[in-house]
Amino acid sequence: MALGAYALATLANAKVYLGIADTTWDPVLEMLIDAVSEQFNSYTDRVLLNATYTALLLDGNGKEILYLPNAPITTLTSVYENDNLLTEGSTADFIKYAAEGYLYRVDGHWAEGQQNIKITYTAGYVVVTTPTIPKDLQMAVYLQVALLWKEQKTKAWGESARTVPAGSTSQVSQATDQPLDPRVKAILDKYVRIR
Repeated sequence: MALGAYALATLANAKVYLGIADTTWDPVLEMLIDAVSEQFNSYTDRVLLNATYTALLLDGNGKEILYLPNAPITTLTSVYENDNLLTEGSTADFIKYAAEGYLYRVDGHWAEGQQNIKITYTAGYVVVTTPTIPKDLQMAVYLQVALLWKEQKTKAWGESARTVPAGSTSQVSQATDQPLDPRVKAILDKYVRIR
């Protein structure tokens, strides 16, 4: 098994974080990394990992700012409005705000319409080679994977209480009562897509 296309962490780094040296649990850890990565994409309503979007059609909003579905913008190949090619720059048609993931219309507003803006661009974070994924987002991935790993190891899925020889204990299951750890949620809230 291998990590999926949207994995926000490497298996090697997750194993270091969890203190696991052997390969016995690699398939389980890969499933957890993939599940957490998909959960993060769903929560933030965007694809966090670097990807290219070719001829993506967006609705013109009639405003000066047009948010793209994914950020940060790493390359912007072309922008068409009503089939007219626009140019980038402060004295041109628009300015790109890469980190924030939006385009500012210099000479007015984006024309209102349905799918009248066509954009080709690359956006998102890189995990391997030269990583660009922010440190707090990396930590959120490892923390959430660690919580799921702990549940898997203790077989505490859906468990709300357990009787032990010294008495009984209660616990909240991350899987059923609270899908994201509050610390993870606080980090992800900063990355939620702006519409």
